[in-house]
Parts: sequence; structure tokens; C-alpha cells
Amino acid sequence: MTALTAFCLYVAAAGPPAAATSSPWAGRGILYSEPFSQEEIDELEALHEMVRAFEEQAAEYREHTRKLIEHRYQEKRDIVHDSYEALIVKLEVEQRARRDGAIVKFEEFLRRYPDDPRYTPDAMFRLSELYFERSYDEYFQARQIYETALAAWQPDSGEAEPAEPGFHYEPTIAMMQRLLTEFPDYRLIDGAYYLLGYCLGEQGEEERAVDVYVELTDRFPNSRFAPEVWTRIGEYYFGANELLRALHAYTQVLGHIDSPFYDKAMYKLAWTHYRLADPERAPQEFQKAVDTFVELLDFNEKSKAEGKERGGELRQESIQYISICYADEQWGGLSKLITYLEGRAGSPYERDVLTALGDVYFDQTRFDEAVAAYRAVQERFPLHLDAPKIQEKIITAYERNRNFEAAAQAREVLSQSYSEGTPWHSEHQDNEEAVRLAADLTQKSLYSAAVFHHQQAQAHKEAGKVDLASESYRRAAEAYGKYLQRFPHDRQLYELTYYYAETLYYSLQFEPAAVEYAKVRDAGGDQFRETASFSVILSYENAVKSAEARGELNPTSVRKSSERRESEAVAAEELPDLKQKIVAASDRYAELLPDSDKTPKVLYKAAEIFYVYDQFEEARRRFNAILAAYPAHEVAEFSSNLIIESYLAEKNFDAVEKFSRVLLEAPGPTGRKEFQGELVKFKAGAMFKIAEDLAQKGEHEKAAELYLKLLAENPQNQFADSALNNAAVAYEQVKRYDSASKLYERLLADHPRSPLADNALFRIGLNAERFFDFEKAIAIYQRLDKEYPKSARRADALYNAALSLENTQNYERAAQEYARYCKLFPEREDAPEVCFRAGQVYEKMGDAKRVAASYEAYIQKYRKNATHSDHVIHAHLKAAQAYDKLKKPRDAAKHYDLAVKAHQRANAAKAAVYAAEAQFQLVEREFEQFKKITISGNGKAQQKLLKRKAEVLKKVEGQYMAILSFKQIDWTLASLFRVGQLYQNFTETILAAPCPPDVRKTARKIGASADEVCEEYRVILEERAATVEDKAVQAYEKTVEEARNLQVANVWTQRTLVALNKLRRASWPLQKEAKAFIDEVALSPPDLAGVEPAPAPPAPAGEEPALEPAPPPSVEPQPEAPTS
Repeated sequence: MTALTAFCLYVAAAGPPAAATSSPWAGRGILYSEPFSQEEIDELEALHEMVRAFEEQAAEYREHTRKLIEHRYQEKRDIVHDSYEALIVKLEVEQRARRDGAIVKFEEFLRRYPDDPRYTPDAMFRLSELYFERSYDEYFQARQIYETALAAWQPDSGEAEPAEPGFHYEPTIAMMQRLLTEFPDYRLIDGAYYLLGYCLGEQGEEERAVDVYVELTDRFPNSRFAPEVWTRIGEYYFGANELLRALHAYTQVLGHIDSPFYDKAMYKLAWTHYRLADPERAPQEFQKAVDTFVELLDFNEKSKAEGKERGGELRQESIQYISICYADEQWGGLSKLITYLEGRAGSPYERDVLTALGDVYFDQTRFDEAVAAYRAVQERFPLHLDAPKIQEKIITAYERNRNFEAAAQAREVLSQSYSEGTPWHSEHQDNEEAVRLAADLTQKSLYSAAVFHHQQAQAHKEAGKVDLASESYRRAAEAYGKYLQRFPHDRQLYELTYYYAETLYYSLQFEPAAVEYAKVRDAGGDQFRETASFSVILSYENAVKSAEARGELNPTSVRKSSERRESEAVAAEELPDLKQKIVAASDRYAELLPDSDKTPKVLYKAAEIFYVYDQFEEARRRFNAILAAYPAHEVAEFSSNLIIESYLAEKNFDAVEKFSRVLLEAPGPTGRKEFQGELVKFKAGAMFKIAEDLAQKGEHEKAAELYLKLLAENPQNQFADSALNNAAVAYEQVKRYDSASKLYERLLADHPRSPLADNALFRIGLNAERFFDFEKAIAIYQRLDKEYPKSARRADALYNAALSLENTQNYERAAQEYARYCKLFPEREDAPEVCFRAGQVYEKMGDAKRVAASYEAYIQKYRKNATHSDHVIHAHLKAAQAYDKLKKPRDAAKHYDLAVKAHQRANAAKAAVYAAEAQFQLVEREFEQFKKITISGNGKAQQKLLKRKAEVLKKVEGQYMAILSFKQIDWTLASLFRVGQLYQNFTETILAAPCPPDVRKTARKIGASADEVCEEYRVILEERAATVEDKAVQAYEKTVEEARNLQVANVWTQRTLVALNKLRRASWPLQKEAKAFIDEVALSPPDLAGVEPAPAPPAPAGEEPALEPAPPPSVEPQPEAPTS
């Protein structure tokens, strides 16, 4: 009987075990039917052994063939391959021939005996086996052809990819179906069902295969193949996601505890429960899944204890799925798992399940929960062999969760809990591997932490996350520090110390970084010597910056001599400790790396420190050493500059000139051509400074001579214009204005574009004025105006030109220039004054029309500017006066009124005098109208006119008295005087009144003398006039009294005295007494209520400017110090 026939017979004949072990799943389905006879059982057992042998042979054959094929394709040149290939081909040909012969014989037998109940079923079975072998051989040959074609196929060849062959068991399937149909009671019919299902499944017809398997279980529920068949059914439904059917199928296997499929089916049953589980719709399935997985674990433990372990390969996966269930956020949880495990106290897998839950949490990035699970493991099993590994997981979880503080604490636990002397170490001290592992983990933990934080810091730095980078560098530095402290003899000590220094540096711990860099520098290694040596310097430099930012160290800079205060004395200061360390580190760098490109700059920066702290002697010693060692390097120029600057700071200009001359006259190259030019500037600058010092000492003649000597030696030097200007200023100081003007003219001729040219032109104009050459002065000022429109002197020049024109009585042009000034420089502080002056010039011309126009233009320009309200009010007054002259009373009255109103709005104290005068002029018009009222007509008419004149008097008197509120002396006295005139005029008007005609007529009627009656009438009028005249005298006397109180004498007091003399000659004699009075009074009025006199016109701009020399030039080059 062939191997396949034996296999099929075994499949069909599988019966119940002789002594089945009880199972918790027993009774869940129909497990057994009628038992087979003993003969059948023996035969099936024999078939079982044959099938097992066949399976082993087939597996061995397939594996051998696979290796041979691989050998053929991969090592075609191997001679052994050729010999095996030939042998295999020969055997395969012989096998095929014999198999084909057997098939022919069996087919002939079936044709002759198609329905023999005893032998025909066996022949069908045997023929099916041969068909099976032939189909498999055909598949194998097709597979070889396919693999050869696939290896030769190119994806970009344009040809279709070779098609992969499949199994074709149609002859076997057809024969098994015939057997099932024609011999349904065949003794091995369940094996036929199994083989049919197997072939269908292998051929890819899984659904038909399942139908066959189901029919087998229906007909033969107790078949030996039932556990496997149910497992295959479950697998099909599991894959098709028909989980309830899968659940049923797997459950049927559990009654066969001795079946090799028992543990697998239990595992898949638990997995199916897990797939059915849902926190909301089916939460109970989680518990069923867990219970089933746990049952499988218990089964494994029990079988292991019995000496024949089963289910071991599924143990880890079961633990994994238990942890996955409890990792569900809605159903599970660590506390729930702990409660469950406490109900199964002492279970050997408790630690594994808790650990697995932590791992699941970790993989799901639920790091806090992972830590909690791992801690639960550590609390329950602190002395477990793998406790250090769990502690390492805790550290990693904390780090991934960016809880670096907790990670650091966990790392401390790792280093403290498993080292020598700890309970764990005592427990496992004989286990050298475990102890070594714990030590390695401690070392690895610290090292990993340092590397992790270091890498994180670099990533943050590249991403521009400065704060995060700094924090990560800090943590890396902390880890490196602890590592090096714990393992000071590590084989990577050199590299790790450098990394420690780097992380300290980038975490802004500069002083500790410098210390570590120095260790690397002095360690003798070459890899980081240069970098570490330079980094020591950089670290201390940054430490200085940090100390400055904290206020612990005063910031410093390389100051030029020109940046020092004039009175600042040079006083050497002691170097701060950090600066001394920079110098020491720099010297050490130069000692170790004399040929480095950085060495000149490093030495220069060290010398520069002494310069900054005014230790000029040491600084110059070091700078001179640099000049000697590196004459062609750029630092030689920088050193030269600071040597000169140090002399300049000491005001040792002789040393500046001498040093510059030495460098210029030195043999060989002295650096760049530009540098030579700078040395020339230094020399010239020193001369300039000496001249400047002479000028400051008052030795102006010597200063001028030295400036001119400087020009003679180097007429094109950059200070030429300044030297000419300062020499001219020096001559002006000694009143040599002509010589000064000639130098200014030379400056203009030689340096027309100099920033001092416009000032030189202005000074020429001033000097011309000094010699009363106004025409030249005017021409010079106008030239400046034209040629230097952006000059700061232009406004002064324009004003001085206008003033000179005015002084030469060229009023027309003067007024035009004042107006032009006003237009060009409206923002100048004196612009309003100058604008106003234009009108004053027109007044001098007597051109009332242009006076009015000029002041009206001024009013229009400044009427909304409160700052200039006093001038606006004054302008209104001036315009009104001009209109008075032009006989335009309405326009005059308008401006008088506007002046008063403008003063009321602005309340400008300075302009009160102008408003008072304007108000006075307005009342004067009323006064004139008052004087025109005369007494005439009959008695009634005269009475009416007297009444009217009296009313007007009161009105005008009130208006004059209101002027007193302006508190202006002149107009107060004028108003008081006018009040007296009001009454005096009223008196004179009364006395001038004629005798009314009706009085004469009445006298004639009564027979009286008309002259006598009129004389009586006049007596009455005189009596009335006398009363009014007394009021006039009182008013005049009040005027005199007010003048005496104010100690003022003016035209109004004089006129008042004349009026009093006229009315009361005896009391107020005119000449002697009046003269004596006038002699006693002041010549100018005092200030009233803080009111100042009217402002005078502005003085000529720049008429006597301060004679200041031009600012000294920068006589030194400004090098940039080398950067580190």
C-alpha cells in the first residue's frame, strides 16, 4: 500500500481514543457515534503510522527538492549541483513511468470491475492516490518552469509577467466524489470525505471544502478526523469573519482534549471571542476571551507539570492577547487586571501578563499607564531576575513621555537597586550573567540617557527650538556627568568628556564646560585637541557675557581714544578672574598649537583684554610680540591700531607720530597699501591733535602754524579741509580776520565739496561785515544761499543778507529777502519774527499799502498758531494803522476789532498792549462822534440835544474805562485823559449853546428885555457847565494821580497837565510845577500784572557766532577685531 493510500485510510478510519482525558469542553456537541470493530481499529492504527511516515517522507522530499532548486539557481557553477540534478531527473523520470503504469492498471481494473463491493472501493482509493501524486508532480514541474521564467523576466521588458501555477487535483476530486456516490457505506468513507475536502481546499475551493467537511461531521461526528475537520471549518469561518460559526466550530474541538488540535482550537476560540468583543455592544466577550486564554495557559502549565508540555508555542501569544484585552480603554485597565489576577493568586504567568500589559501600553504610547503596569510588576516581583530590565523600561517610558525628571529618578532607582549590596544583588550574586547584566543596564541607562538627550538637543537645535534644545543639552550634560562620575575609567573617557563639555557649553553652563574642555585639551589625545583648546576660550568668553547679563561683571568694549571722555584719565584696572582665565586659555592654545590658523587671532584677543582694562604696557608688549611673529597677518594691523590708540588715550601724540613713522620707515612690507595710508593718517592725525591742544591752550598762532605745516607736508590728507578751517578759526581768535578769510577762501577753492565749505563762506560774509563791507557780505551770503541750498547756515546767511540790505537802506530788497526767509524756513524758531520784520521794513519805506498787505499775509499764515498769537494781534494793529493812513476807516476798524477779539480768545499777555491800543482807537471813533454833537435850536431842541450828548458821554466814558482792564500804562492814562476831555467838551458845548429863539420871543411877549432874559438863561447854563467842568477836573486829576502812582510821565500826562492848567490855573500852574513833576517821574513804565513791553525785532542771525573749530577728525583707522 502506498503512503498516500495509507494516509487516506488513516483519515477515514480515525476512531475514538481508547482512554480519552476529560475536558472542560466535553458535552458541547455530538462527539461519538457507534464504535468501530477491533479489527478496523487495528487497521486504522496501521494506516495512521503509514500516513505519518508518508508525511515525514513528503516533507523531507519537498525540503530536499527546495534546497536543490535553490542550489541550482544560486550556485549554477557548483559541480555537486550538476550531479544531483542529473540524479533527480533520472529518478523523476523513472517514478513518473512507474506511476503512469500503475494508473493504467487501476483504470483498467475499474473498467472491468466498476461495482465490486469489496475491491472496487479500495481500487478507487488507490487510484486517487496516484492521481494525487501525478497532479503534485505536474505542479512541481510547472513551478520549476515558472521560477526559471520569473528569474529571467525583466519588469521593463514589455512582456507580461509569468503566471504562477496552481494545484490541479481534478482527477483525485472526481474519483473521491465517485467513491462517495457509488459506495456511501465504504468502510473508510470518512477518510474519503477528508481527502476530498483536503484536495478542494488545496485547489482553492475552500467553500466546497467546508461543505464536504460539514457533511463529514454530520455523518461521522465521532470520526478521528473530527477535531482537525472542525478546526479547519473554524479557520474558514474565522477568515471569512463569520465569527459565531467559527466559535461553534472551535468549540466542537474542545471535547477532544488529547487531540493535537485541542490547544490550537482553544487559542483560536479565545481569539474569536476577542474579535467579537466590543466595549459597548459586547463587553462580555472580553472576559470570555481572557478566560479562554487563561484556560489555555493553565492547560500548558498542567501539561508541563505532567512532563509532556502542550500549547507552549501559544503561551506568549495568549499572554499578549490577555494584555491587549485589558489595555482596552473602556473595558480594561490595570486595576481590573490586578483584581482578576488576585483571584488567581500564585498563577505562574501573573508577572508575564502584567509585563505584557505594560508593553502594550508602551507600544500605544500610553506611557503613564505603561509605567504604572511596570511598577506593579516591580512591586510584586522586586527580586525577579529581570527586575533591572523592567526598571529600564520604566526609564524609557518616562523619557518617551518627556518626563525627564521622573526618568532621572527612575534611573537613580536602577543604579541604586541592583548594584552590589542590594537585596536583588544578594539574591542573584551567584548568577554572574544577571549581575553583569544589571551593571550593564545601569551603565547603558546613564549612557543612553546622555545620548538620547544629546540627540534630542541637536534635533531641537536644527529645528530652531532654542529653549527645548538648551533644556535637552542640560539633561544630557547631567547624564554625562553622572556617567563619568560612576564609571571614571570608561574606555571612552576621552570622547565622553568631550561630549560632556559640549553639552555643558550648549546648555549655557560655560564655566563647567571650560573645565571639561581643558581636561580634553590636556589629555594628550589628538582627536579633539584643537577644538577643545579653542572651546575653552569660547566657554570663558561666553561665561563673561553671562556674568555681564547678570550684572556680576561690567560690560566692556574696545574703545577708541575718541570714545573716551575728554577728562578721563588712564588708570589700569585688575583683570577679572574670568578674563584672566581667557588669557591663560589663549596662551595655552598658542603653546599647544603654534601653527594653527587661529593662533594669531587668539593671541590678539588676549592682548586686547589688557588694552580694554587700560593695562597698556602689557597690551603693547603683547601687540609688539604679535607684530614680530606675524608681520604679514591682519592682526598685525589690528595690533598696530591699538598700540596707537593706547598712545592716543594717554594723549602721547609724540609717541603716536614716532610709532607711525617707525612702521612707515621699516624695511620690507608693512602690510596692505591701505594700512600704509592709515599710518600716514595716524601721523597727520597726531599733528592735528597737537595743534588742537595748542589751540585749547590759547596758543592760537602756533596752532594755526602747525595746521598749515600739516597741510604743507601732506596737502591731500583727509584732514586738509578741517586743518584749513581750524587754522582760520585760530586766526579769528587773535583778530586776524583778513588772514582767516583768506584761509576760508582757500578752503572753498581747494575743497568746494567739503562739509565745511558752506561754513567757510558764511564766515567770509561775517568778516566782511566786520570791515563794514556790506556789499561783499551781501554777495557772499547770497552765494551761500544759491550754491549750498542744504546748508545749515543757509537760513542765517539769508537773514544776514536781508539785515545788511536793511542797514544799507535797500528796503525793497530787504523786505523781499525777509519774506523769502519766511517762505523757505517756516519751521525755524525765528521765522515768525522775520516774517513780521518784512512789514516793519515796508513801514520804513512809508508804503502803507504793502504794509497792510504784508501784515495781512502774516495774519493768514499764523492766525491758527497759538504760539504766535501776540504777533498776530500786533499785525492786526499794524494793518489797521496802515489802513488809517490809506483813509480806509472800515478796513482799519475791522483790524482794530480783530485785534481785540484775537486777544480775548488767546489771552496773550504780551499782546495786551496791542489790544489796548486797538480798543482805544475804536473808542476814539466814538469820541469823535461825541464831539460833533452841538447845542442849537429852540429850548426844547436844546434840551433834547443836551440829553443825547450826556447819554453818549456815559457810553463813551464806559468804553474808555473798559480799556483800563488791559492794564497797559500808556493806554490807561490815555483813556483817563479822554474821560476828562469828554467832560471838558461837554462843558464847552454847554457854554457854546446859543440863547433859544423861543426864550427871546417869550421875553418880548411879557415885555421883558430879551437880552436880560437870555443872560439869565446863560447863567443857568454856566451853573450846569460848572458842575460838568468839575467832573472834567476830577478826571484829569485822577489821571495825574494814577501817573504818580505808576511813576510814569508821557504825552498823556503832559496833555493832562495842560488841560488842568487851562481849567484850574491857580491850582495847576503849567511850567515850573509841571517841569518839576516830569523830572521826578520815571522815563519808562513799570510792568503791569506781568505784562512785558512789546518785543524788539530779532538780532541778526550769527552776527557774533561762537568761534568753534571744526570737530577733530578721526585720526585712527577702525579695524575689526578678529572673531573667534
